[in-house]
Amino acid sequence: MASGVDLVIFGATGDLSRRKILPSLGALVARERTKLRVIGAGRSHDTTDQFRELVKEASGNPALAATAEWVTLDYADPASFAPINALITGTAVVIFYLATPPETFSPILVAIANSAMVTKGDPSRRVVLEKPLGYDRKSAKELNAQLATAFDESQVYRIDHYLAKDTVQNVLAFRFSNSLFEPVWNRNLVETIQITVAEEEGIRQRAGYYDQTGAVRDIFQNHVLQLLALVTMEPPTTFDPDYVRRAKRAALRAMSPLDVTSAVRGQYEGYLDEPGVSLESRRETYAAARVSIENWRWDGVPIFVRTGKALRRRATEVVIKLRDAPLDR
Repeated sequence: MASGVDLVIFGATGDLSRRKILPSLGALVARERTKLRVIGAGRSHDTTDQFRELVKEASGNPALAATAEWVTLDYADPASFAPINALITGTAVVIFYLATPPETFSPILVAIANSAMVTKGDPSRRVVLEKPLGYDRKSAKELNAQLATAFDESQVYRIDHYLAKDTVQNVLAFRFSNSLFEPVWNRNLVETIQITVAEEEGIRQRAGYYDQTGAVRDIFQNHVLQLLALVTMEPPTTFDPDYVRRAKRAALRAMSPLDVTSAVRGQYEGYLDEPGVSLESRRETYAAARVSIENWRWDGVPIFVRTGKALRRRATEVVIKLRDAPLDR
């Protein structure tokens, strides 16, 4: 491909790619007429024809599927990445999208760095990583250090796809562009805040990932905390991304450590019967906690957060309960 954009999706036959990435790409290409080619890469021994059929079904875009390519590789073997290098040679822009379990990030990044597919600081070569970014603070720092060896920070995109939801994006406008609500958005008039991210479906075929991750790492420490930060942060100086990040970081730093006596974890009935789940697994599929933010705006306001799978209904909601008027008590 002499021009255009190549999107190399590692783990392209997985759940994230089928449910989120490919449908979005199909809509993008149809709307913007973007010249985009999808190169799928992974450990499954699919053929290019099989992958094109998957892209067609998931994206609903036959034109996108017609140009798709598939490469079978071993993440631990840098030599197996050579076909990708051959495919992207001459392409104007190449984006590497790691839609894989976190434990594969390191070998994939090593192979990309060692195969001359990228040049540090070259804006035409970028990398995208989906959450969770590591298992803890130590592994997250190690991942950032590894990224820095091959990519400049301007080439790295850490993605939490939840932030693209309309409901989430509207929180800032709802708060800071609304003279009715912002004046009451504090401890004086807010009694409680409740944040819920509930899913009806179970883990489907994701046992290999989910049983190692659980609800806390999969949803709580990214999606839920992002919502919490947007709801509780102070007004940013501007809506420039850097200022918004600073405001969110300040809100999260004011949050007290979780008290185990005010938190619960659970597992939905039938989880142990899911294919690939150990019969002795204690991995949580539900988590809830009471948290508090110790700053002027929210001191003393209880904040309840919860998330889970296989629940009664699907819901993403933030409930702000205002204090009752004296005569209503």
